[in-house]
Amino acid sequence: MQLFRSQLLRKTFLSYMGLLFLFLFVFAAFTFGDIRQKTIKEMENESLQSAEAMVFAVDQNFSRIRSTIMKLSQFDWIWQFSVTGTSFTDDFAPTRRKEIINELQVLVENNNLLQNLTIFFPQKGTAVSSKGWFSIDRYLIMTRSNFSQLQEALDLRHDFDVIYLDRETMDKTPMLWMINTMDYNADPRIQAAFSFDKNMLQTWVSEVSFSRLCTFTLYSEDGSTLVQIRGPGAGKIDPQNLKTVSLRGENFGWTYEIAYNPIPGQVPLDNFLRWIWIFAAAIFAGPFLAWFLTWLSYRPIRALLTKIGQAGSREPVNEYRILEDAFVRLSQDNSDMKLQISEYKEFVQHDLSIRLLKGYFDKNEVSQELSYYGIDYTEDNQFCVLIASVSDLECLDKPENDMDSRMMATLLLRQALEEGPYQSRLVQVLDEDAVIILSDQKAPLSDKELDQYLENLIGSAAFSLEIWRGQIENRIIGISKSYHTAREKRFAGVLNVNPENGEFSVNSTSFYYPTDWEIQLINGVKTGNEALVLKILEELRQENEKRSLDATARTALFTSLNDTVMRLASELGTPEKFPGSPDGRCSWEGIFDSLLQLCRRMEQQKAVSSDLGSLILQYIHENYESSNLSLKEIAQELNISLSTASKAFKNAAQMNFYDYTCRLRMEKVKQLMREGHLAVRELCHQVGYENEYSLRRTFQRYEGISITEYREKLRQEKGEK
Repeated sequence: MQLFRSQLLRKTFLSYMGLLFLFLFVFAAFTFGDIRQKTIKEMENESLQSAEAMVFAVDQNFSRIRSTIMKLSQFDWIWQFSVTGTSFTDDFAPTRRKEIINELQVLVENNNLLQNLTIFFPQKGTAVSSKGWFSIDRYLIMTRSNFSQLQEALDLRHDFDVIYLDRETMDKTPMLWMINTMDYNADPRIQAAFSFDKNMLQTWVSEVSFSRLCTFTLYSEDGSTLVQIRGPGAGKIDPQNLKTVSLRGENFGWTYEIAYNPIPGQVPLDNFLRWIWIFAAAIFAGPFLAWFLTWLSYRPIRALLTKIGQAGSREPVNEYRILEDAFVRLSQDNSDMKLQISEYKEFVQHDLSIRLLKGYFDKNEVSQELSYYGIDYTEDNQFCVLIASVSDLECLDKPENDMDSRMMATLLLRQALEEGPYQSRLVQVLDEDAVIILSDQKAPLSDKELDQYLENLIGSAAFSLEIWRGQIENRIIGISKSYHTAREKRFAGVLNVNPENGEFSVNSTSFYYPTDWEIQLINGVKTGNEALVLKILEELRQENEKRSLDATARTALFTSLNDTVMRLASELGTPEKFPGSPDGRCSWEGIFDSLLQLCRRMEQQKAVSSDLGSLILQYIHENYESSNLSLKEIAQELNISLSTASKAFKNAAQMNFYDYTCRLRMEKVKQLMREGHLAVRELCHQVGYENEYSLRRTFQRYEGISITEYREKLRQEKGEK
């Protein structure tokens, strides 16, 4: 296969395989780590639930003991015996005492959690327990308890407080004493106490223990350790790695601390089995996926090679070298194109500058058009136009180098202007060495400062330099006005270098009506653009009124305007008599009225032409099947001249008759081929062609492909759908 001859293809395939296995390795690491973390999380939740169950069980056992002690308050003899004095002492004969001891024994036997139940009467020095009736001192000696610790506790008020006591002879089995004051006197008279050893508490814990339990610790309300019990997992882990859970009991304010092993011994294989199958499938399908991705990645490169004519080679190819050479050529072509665009932009800027000097302003938003091509002039700027004449550059004084001398002088002038305080644009105009447009974009324009600047410019030039300056004008249209003034100065031979009175006086016979403006005025009337006509006339009127023309100049101005009106009226076939004022003299009002009337007539003719064009288009769409269809036939049908029909059709369709009918017929041909399979002969009759050759040739010309190729394209599109 040709594809395997590509070194790029092989490297791409190996790269995808490497990326695939790297992805699988990283994904496996994260997956196995995630499974382990989930297992630890599940174990922690399980341990927490077990710890809560342990705390609940132990707390419930203490609550049962507490409820048993609370039953003592129902025994009347306790309250009778607690009374100070001898009021009820005689009521406790040996027989009665025997009955009381039996009651306590029954209470202890009914609650298998209790080992010993004793009621102390500190003020009477008596201890009554399930084992007998004793004095407190004798009872403490008999139970081998820490005498001073328990004796001190009997003199204080308690609410099921724990007194931790070690048996003197049984250090390995410490006793836990819990005391509760039953009366409300300031000096306690009744202290109920019970005891149990550590073995019993360990039995409680072992009943609800779990395998990872290391230690179970019980803390009193003040934070002291009451008892600590080791669990099944105490010897399997470093104590520093233990995880602890602290829970507070509900009944006595105790805190239970459960320490357990947070690291599972092993993760169940079932958690990995599903992922192992996925990884195996990925490894098996990986080469096929890598080859598919390689094929997809190579398609654009193959398409590029096809574009540049390098695909299908039977020899080993170096795509990178081929594409590099192609892109070098494209880069060179792009550079050439950029250069051409730059040259075109300079040409457009020069053309627009010429139009500004001539006074062309046929668009309302002329500043936007100028800005688009890099000329940032707006209606808020001021402008002044200079006409410069350069000669006698000292470094090039030979006659044969006269043209080079003038070009060099012009370049030096351009450089000097760029270094000046004003924004400038140098324009080459026919019959002028250079025309310079100054604007106030960098610095404001004023007559005094501008004259001083020009004097310095002429004095510092390394060549002969003459400058004629126009007036400073406002708005973009002022460029044309200032240029016209500069030209008048040049023709009059007046240099604008510090005139004695500071002003330039134009000859009274010099009215303002440039030829360029006359051309625009004629075009405005012919297109029916009243806004443009009014704008030009208003500019002409204002400029000539500023010149204070005498009678001779005024007559000459209106004679020129009258000639324009008469020529327009003659061309449009509507001769007009030049209107005058009541005293026989010409007036601006008459000029405005005559030209606006011509504009309105042109608008009416355009409307008629538009309706006529719609009729012609309608006739073509209804009769395009006829092979004899022609513009002459349409003109005869509509009873109009051929020239009128041709003009109306072009205004409506914006193309000639032949192109329009051909394009219409080709669209109908494509529509018919999309709707069904018709022979070319049948297509000819339905779209107005006399033979197949004409139809095939026209279709190839307008669609770029043959009818056969177009049919094949339609079949492929239907097959894809």
